[in-house]
Amino acid sequence: MNKNKSLSNKYLALEIVGKGAFGEVYKAIKINTMKEVAMKIEKKDIKNPRLYQEYLIYKKIRDNGCVFGIPKIYEYITVNDYNILTLVLLGNSLEELFVKIFSHFSQIIL
Repeated sequence: MNKNKSLSNKYLALEIVGKGAFGEVYKAIKINTMKEVAMKIEKKDIKNPRLYQEYLIYKKIRDNGCVFGIPKIYEYITVNDYNILTLVLLGNSLEELFVKIFSHFSQIIL
């Protein structure tokens, strides 16, 4: 999927923030609220789709009262050739933090 592309008149993908074997993660905007979200996308035709299972796991954990460390999920939708999971947009990925502090997590003071 290309950035700055609208999906189903609901979301506008702004920039890619991660990708891997599972698919891609975009910083996006929900068009009707202009709220920034993270949008995980996978093609429907991949061999082992994972986003719906991820959605169910997050939902079950949060529904059971555990919210610390679990991202807020907005929705799981299927649009055209994609499965899409939208969730709260968090900060830097672990990889970005690792690179930012010169590949030494031991330098982080909690």
